[in-house]
Amino acid sequence: MRIKWFSLVRVTGLLFVLTYHFWKNFLPGGFLGVDVFFVFSGYLITALFIDEFTTKKSINFFQFVKRRLLRIFPPLLLVVLVTLPLALLISKDFLKDMVKQVTSALGFFSNFYEATNGSYEAQFTPHLFVHTWSLSIEFQFYIIWGLIIWLTSVLIKRKVPESGYWVTIRARVLLMSVVLALVSFTTMFVWSFSLKEFSPIYYSSIAHIFPFFVGASVASFGGIRAVSKNFIQTRNKWSLARTIITFLIGFITLTVLAFTMKFTEQSTFLFGFLIASIAASLMIYSARILHEKTPNTEEPKVLTFLADISYSVYLFHWPLMIIFEQMFGTTIGIILTIIFSIAFSAFSYYLFEPIVAGKTPKIFDKRDDLTLPFNIFLLALGFVLVVASATSISNEPQHTVLEEQLIADRYYQDANKLQQAASPVIVNKENSKEIPKGVTIIGDSVTVGARDYLTSHIPDSEVDAMGNRRLDQGYDIFEDAIKNNTLRENVVIALGTNGEPAWQTYVDKFIKDLPAGHRLILMTPHDGKADSTFASEQTAEYERTLIGKYDYLTIADWNKVAKKNPQIFVGGDGTHFAGNPEGSKLFNQVIQDALTKAEKKSVKL
Repeated sequence: MRIKWFSLVRVTGLLFVLTYHFWKNFLPGGFLGVDVFFVFSGYLITALFIDEFTTKKSINFFQFVKRRLLRIFPPLLLVVLVTLPLALLISKDFLKDMVKQVTSALGFFSNFYEATNGSYEAQFTPHLFVHTWSLSIEFQFYIIWGLIIWLTSVLIKRKVPESGYWVTIRARVLLMSVVLALVSFTTMFVWSFSLKEFSPIYYSSIAHIFPFFVGASVASFGGIRAVSKNFIQTRNKWSLARTIITFLIGFITLTVLAFTMKFTEQSTFLFGFLIASIAASLMIYSARILHEKTPNTEEPKVLTFLADISYSVYLFHWPLMIIFEQMFGTTIGIILTIIFSIAFSAFSYYLFEPIVAGKTPKIFDKRDDLTLPFNIFLLALGFVLVVASATSISNEPQHTVLEEQLIADRYYQDANKLQQAASPVIVNKENSKEIPKGVTIIGDSVTVGARDYLTSHIPDSEVDAMGNRRLDQGYDIFEDAIKNNTLRENVVIALGTNGEPAWQTYVDKFIKDLPAGHRLILMTPHDGKADSTFASEQTAEYERTLIGKYDYLTIADWNKVAKKNPQIFVGGDGTHFAGNPEGSKLFNQVIQDALTKAEKKSVKL
């Protein structure tokens, strides 16, 4: 039985997620669309359990798992087989740990993999299947909730007379779902106070499973075929206008949250997800009533179509977006992602999935002679995709370009420290006042990618760069160089990409503590994923306000130049240009231009 207007809920969740991934700055809270899916799944699965128990007086857990696998696994497998060959067309960096990514995605534990994969590199090169974390939590919910409902049905059947079956199971579903939702939400609420970065909560099966149980609790009142007495009373009481208004209240609430909530803010985890789940529940419950209120109204075909393929579109869009944006840039990449996501998803839902489930696709119902040729085509295509995918995985690099540069830089830093240790600092008072000529550059992983180019093009330069270095850590290097009298006349600080809560304090400290006889160049940081709420963007804006305030200070506006030259990040992550010589050349030019300006200024007196 298909419930009209449920499609509106599913399409809402999909549009929020797509908009968030395509234009994050426009809809910073669009990730809440995933929770709309969670609530809807909790409602749908629980309602189907109640239907089954009402009609059959039992629950078949194994048949339930089989149905779920046949629904969610085929399109997931198709996404992997289509994506891996295409990934050969972009940087090999995206194939890093691909075996682990694929295994965790197909094994429904990618949420655990993403939560524990805390390497620095992973922050900048997105995993092609990171979005399957939500599918993993969903499948885990199926198993946990399915077993609980099955056990409940067994206990009810043994103790309750037949006339009380459906009443009792609804009451118990409501009680269990409310308790489990409270336990999960409390975990998210309390845990959020101990973290600065909230990904572990977001990926957690325990902390982020409560939207499913919110949906399950609503299903105990509503339903699909079998509905409660309360639902019937509400349906009879509500007018069509009230039903639509209730739906719109839920939708508007979700929309406001999507425009205002941010992943980096604790408030999102304290109440944002809960309010979003309740709003989604309002939409679902009112949509179920609206189905009864509009018996003669057909759901628009385009809405039905989008709802049918929404799950597959969610699966396809993320890896295709990464691949196409790397190949063609953002605008064309998004257009191609939308086109191919819809095409592949329609193929999956209307052709591939029915055949895998042992059914004849509807478009073949009147042409049985087409079924066999299509099955042969499907087998041939599957063979080609498997071979191509295996080829892609076999090209998995041991290290990304950035990781290789970071490793090489560690050796460089160690060698540099040994060289300094072998050359004791002169303690003669007269000589100790001498300031080494040249340039000291202190940077992070972005500078690591350009280090060789910088040292070969900037005379008398010394580059001290390290991955994941924050402003406070860079200040320690700066301070040590002052103490050891190794700080050169011109000092370039190329830091700020990695968020530092006290960023302004350390920017000011570099300026204030710069010794006399030196010039300071602050290089504005650039993070390709940052918006105005990120510390890196705020650091860049603040450093621009310092122009002209100090005679010995010059601003090298890398942030501005990088945004005007997106081509240097093609094949990268929008922040690093590792492996792209044009990026190193441009990075060097920004520093050279700033040094030229600085040389015309006086040193700090």
